[in-house]
Amino acid sequence: MNDLKNRSGRGLLLALAFLAGLPLGQAVTLIDYESSWHLWRGQRAPSKPDYWAWNKPDFDDSGWETAVSPIFFGEKVKDGTELTDMKSKYNSFFVRKKFDSPDPEHITSATLRAKVDDGFVAYINGTEVARNNVTTEKPKYSSKSSKAATEPLRFLNYEIDDFKSVLKNGENTLAIIVLNQRRTSPDVMFDAKLSVVSDESDPPMVASTLPPRGLAADLEQITVNFDEPVEGVDASDLLINGKPALAVTGGGRTWVFEPEPLSHGKVQLTWVQDHGITDQALTPNAFKATAAGNRWTYTFADDNPPYVRRANPPAGLAVKSLDAVEVEFSMKVNGVDAADLLINGQAAKSVKSLGANRYQFALSQAASGEVNISWADSTGITGDNPFEKPFLPLGWFYRVDPNAPPPPRIVITEIMYHPIEEPEFDRSGKPVLDLSEDIHEFIELHNFSQETVTLDNWRISGGIDYAFPEGTSLESGEFVVVARDPKRLVGIKEYKLAGKKVLGPYEGVLSNNGERVRMENAAGNTEDSVRYSAQFPWPIGADSIGAGPKWTGIDPMDYQFRGSSLERINFSLPGDDPANWVASPLEKNATPSRPNHIARKRSMPLPIVTSVRAINRKGSIVISKTDSVRIEAKLSDNKGVRGLKLEYFYDNLENEGETKVQQEMTLSSGVWEHTLPKKTDRTLVRYRLLADYGKGSEIISPRPSDPYKWHAYFVMPRSTGSNRYFELMVPRVGTSQLAKNMSANPRSGYRPARNVKPRGPWNDTVHGILVHEGVVRDVYARWNGSFFRRNSGRNSWKIRLPRYNQFDGQSDLMFTDKDNVTVAGHALYHSLGLPTSNTEWIDVSINKRKMRRLLVEDHNDRMLERYHEDQMRRNPGTELEPNGHIFKSSGILQNLGPYGRGDGSKLPPRDGWTSLQRYEWIFSSKNQDWKGHSELQELIDGLAKHNNNRTQLRKWFQENWDMDALMSYIAVRNWMGTWDDTVHNFYLWRRANGRWGMLPWDFDNDMQGGFMNKSIFIGEAGNAHTTHGTHTVKNAFFKAFRDEYKEHLYYLNNTLLTPDNLRRIGLSGYVTYARGRQASINKQCGKLKIPVQPVATQLTGGDSVYSPATMIVSAFEGGEANVDHVSTIWSIRTSDGSFTYPVFKTDSTENLTQMPVPFKLLEFGRTYYWQAVYIDSKGRKSLPTAEASFRYGGHARAADLIALKDEEWLYNAEGKSLGTAWRK
Repeated sequence: MNDLKNRSGRGLLLALAFLAGLPLGQAVTLIDYESSWHLWRGQRAPSKPDYWAWNKPDFDDSGWETAVSPIFFGEKVKDGTELTDMKSKYNSFFVRKKFDSPDPEHITSATLRAKVDDGFVAYINGTEVARNNVTTEKPKYSSKSSKAATEPLRFLNYEIDDFKSVLKNGENTLAIIVLNQRRTSPDVMFDAKLSVVSDESDPPMVASTLPPRGLAADLEQITVNFDEPVEGVDASDLLINGKPALAVTGGGRTWVFEPEPLSHGKVQLTWVQDHGITDQALTPNAFKATAAGNRWTYTFADDNPPYVRRANPPAGLAVKSLDAVEVEFSMKVNGVDAADLLINGQAAKSVKSLGANRYQFALSQAASGEVNISWADSTGITGDNPFEKPFLPLGWFYRVDPNAPPPPRIVITEIMYHPIEEPEFDRSGKPVLDLSEDIHEFIELHNFSQETVTLDNWRISGGIDYAFPEGTSLESGEFVVVARDPKRLVGIKEYKLAGKKVLGPYEGVLSNNGERVRMENAAGNTEDSVRYSAQFPWPIGADSIGAGPKWTGIDPMDYQFRGSSLERINFSLPGDDPANWVASPLEKNATPSRPNHIARKRSMPLPIVTSVRAINRKGSIVISKTDSVRIEAKLSDNKGVRGLKLEYFYDNLENEGETKVQQEMTLSSGVWEHTLPKKTDRTLVRYRLLADYGKGSEIISPRPSDPYKWHAYFVMPRSTGSNRYFELMVPRVGTSQLAKNMSANPRSGYRPARNVKPRGPWNDTVHGILVHEGVVRDVYARWNGSFFRRNSGRNSWKIRLPRYNQFDGQSDLMFTDKDNVTVAGHALYHSLGLPTSNTEWIDVSINKRKMRRLLVEDHNDRMLERYHEDQMRRNPGTELEPNGHIFKSSGILQNLGPYGRGDGSKLPPRDGWTSLQRYEWIFSSKNQDWKGHSELQELIDGLAKHNNNRTQLRKWFQENWDMDALMSYIAVRNWMGTWDDTVHNFYLWRRANGRWGMLPWDFDNDMQGGFMNKSIFIGEAGNAHTTHGTHTVKNAFFKAFRDEYKEHLYYLNNTLLTPDNLRRIGLSGYVTYARGRQASINKQCGKLKIPVQPVATQLTGGDSVYSPATMIVSAFEGGEANVDHVSTIWSIRTSDGSFTYPVFKTDSTENLTQMPVPFKLLEFGRTYYWQAVYIDSKGRKSLPTAEASFRYGGHARAADLIALKDEEWLYNAEGKSLGTAWRK
């Protein structure tokens, strides 16, 4: 019935087409709306010297950017590419797109349907096919549309008349120039669709395949090219040795199938009979599965040259004697002869086959010492397969020593310590995986011995811990993988671990910085050990590629959950030697449970560069214009190195294509060196090292897998200041791009397209270099500042550094134009005990212009790590807290696209943006991006839900916020008289325990003299001192905890924020402000119900004391009736220390008015100060006692009786009782 209906429907269409005079055939879309194009912005000619090359099919547009249509600005468009920089800057843009066309002989019509504002000219394969609103015969990038487009815009059809001569069967190119009537035009628009009508009646055929039919070495993917575009292709349509393909991608003529893993041999390709593959004709022509040419066969074989997979004894081993060597080739081979194997240059005595690919060579007994195994110059050994590749002769050595220890049995052969793990989220915005620690780590082990080894009571120790299950065994030559998450690792199809032995999980995680990992046998002895590192001279690329995509050009999502592992070259040589390890090739994946990639290349490590530096005659890496520069390099071994070359060039950041020079280096006392001449200030020299190991020069430093390609030094101008000095160089093309990026400011009307990542071009960076103390760092930088104040004139910069070359552990630096109030603000919050930035005055030359700048630490994981370490020093005995998640508020006053207020208020969906997406744009994640913004949305939703009920609101705050941290933040911020922390300039911080806090940012113009009498409730609705509208979080907090807030502020106002304390922490410039503010705030707080300030009554005057002694304070007096004394905070500091970093601190519920002095923590002969703070049953604090003091031991002095360091000691380790005589 359905077939009858389809046939009758087609007949009706034919009849209607005939009556209407339309061309018969099927409309085929060659280019659709909302397609991806190559784009060139018309600021200059798109091609030189031939201007018209840009519309030709063979023009190379790989340097053009990719843009999804519609391409526009000033139009209400949901998706596409917005040209935010076009208005008033340039008048045109160019687009190109490749497309596939059916045979023009079967095409009856061709149509370009386009919506363009204002005008355009279109070319197919270099021939003009359509134009509108353009009278210039050959328009250029500076041309203009002859008139404005008619509004409202509509799609218009442009029939292509001479399509048979313009179109080609197969690949074609559509190129279009779009023109505005004038630069100041308020908008531009382009989108298009190209379609043809075909009456073709022949069934589609397989035109070609990749690999071509016949002999093939790689069948991981099979590409099928049909002779015309087809549809209805499914993976199960193609049968490979009778089994359907696993997956298929592609479209039109070209489809790529993924088969199951195949064994070498004959592979037959056929099609199922009930496939749905057809062409696109009016009456679709079905693909004929059994037609000649549509089925084919491969001979699948290994095209690699055979190599030595394994030797016995293993290569590099120290052996007691050596009279035979067993060799296992990587495949079955032919032509093996005794004369092929050389021992110290002498041929083996005989050879016999042990079956398949194994041979045993008999030798004359080798003398003690090093024995080199090599191969004759021309062996007759070839692979026994259709490729018959000649043998790859790689040598190795042994050390013959009658006292050689037994070799290890199980060795560590591969380590994936830092896989690529990019954030992924479900539809609700929640993270798919918890990436707080790496998940896809693994260690590969190998049975190096000739016997099966049972691993009962064996374990892996070091940074991780794993005990092997009872009954685990490894056969000789077998690999096994121990994974942090075995199920996740097996799920990575590229690793091909199905059916392989994957053990785990282990406890702990492999350090991303490096650490020691041990393989321990049942006796607890170390069988093998590796101390790896993520730093030079180890392979840096194994550290999750080593740097981000800006530096590497690699999209990490292409290698999600994988990356480069550390591959061990030789299993006999030490695991601690960086020369014995390489990074696995990224594009080929790691090789868990299989031989390493490097095994195909060599069995012995080649010498690597272990140190390299550029120094002046004094040995300093800080180079001046008066210095000639000596490049020095040390290798792990100079043996086998025929020569070392220095390749270098003088890098002009403004240009490309500089001339590279190579010079031979000389070897002197184990150091390779070459001297370069003096150069002028700010000369950037890039260099690398090439070694000749006997097969010509190859780059060895940086390693090919490293995320940087050159070492560098910089000729540093002289600086006489006392501040740290930096040079920042950003080329002119970079600063020009930053100026364009400025147009993405929402305050200028910027509305991002929905496919643009949060903050889009606004926060995009450009390449530059940063130099300090002779170290050159390739960085990516941008101007710093908010939507309200970012501009080039401020010379305020944010600089991002690569992971392999950070600065003091920081991945970001900010060189700001801030003043002393920023220093003071961060100092106050640091003293308060909240996470905040370190600040430092520095001198910096930015593009040769020297200035003083304030270096401000960014809010990121490193800042939180430093903060938590600081908290352990402040609170002795506490544990290190894990990092939490920080969000920065960057809101604006109005709603514009996804943007809106960043004050914690709930934002509804707007202009197609969901609430979650709006929070992503307004609150940038500063660390732990894998968590996403769903937790922030839950916080904002919770506040909105409970905001109108004070009881529920109090409970919600107490359950979700760190109340002490929140009160402290608001108290100090309002004490400073803040005027601009409502819609931005603060952070929301979710601690590891799930509780939230707020952190400060941007103190511009705070603590002014006129702010002394400001309200303590800044941010509250209706408050006279609240600017830019109500601060939703603050307002809710004041509503729920008004009295508690006043008590907390009063406490800080009379402790941390007193004039004396500001003077003590180096903020003397704000003492006058503190004095006036203290009086105002005490008055605003009024009469409070906090406990009466206690008084120290014993150990008060600096008297000398000895153990035991007790600190005593006056009896508790509550601030109101019916409150109890629940605890006392006791603190002791040294005479030159502070209560911020006490030597003793405890919150005691037992020692309420008396506390024994903890003499074990004190140093004899020193003076100490102490204080106590009362806390009542409602959690209110008293002011601390006035400082009291005592001296431990009076004026006696301590003396060392025995020096424990650098002394010889006698010991007995026999484990027998020696009685008491040994003490005398």
